[in-house]
Amino acid sequence: MIQPIRPQDATGIYQRQIAQAGDARDAAGGRTAELQSHSERRVDRVLLSPEAQRLAAARRAVAGAGEIREARVETLRARVENGSYRVDARGVAEQIIDSLIGDEELA
Repeated sequence: MIQPIRPQDATGIYQRQIAQAGDARDAAGGRTAELQSHSERRVDRVLLSPEAQRLAAARRAVAGAGEIREARVETLRARVENGSYRVDARGVAEQIIDSLIGDEELA
């Protein structure tokens, strides 16, 4: 038969268990305190791949140039609308070729 436990008895049992656990930690030579101080010194680190670093740099560059780009786009939009925007096809072609040749030289 199970006997009911009075709250006072349960409190006493709980306090004895806590005291026994404390005695066990003390007997372990303060190992708990050592583990706690070790975990407090632990530092999390994140290492980014070179690709992620380049992407982050590109995002910073774009974020820093926000207003300047908007002004440039607006200027070009107005020139396209009024017909004064002209593309130097030869210059564009030369830049494309130069960029392709430059990429092949690096490979």
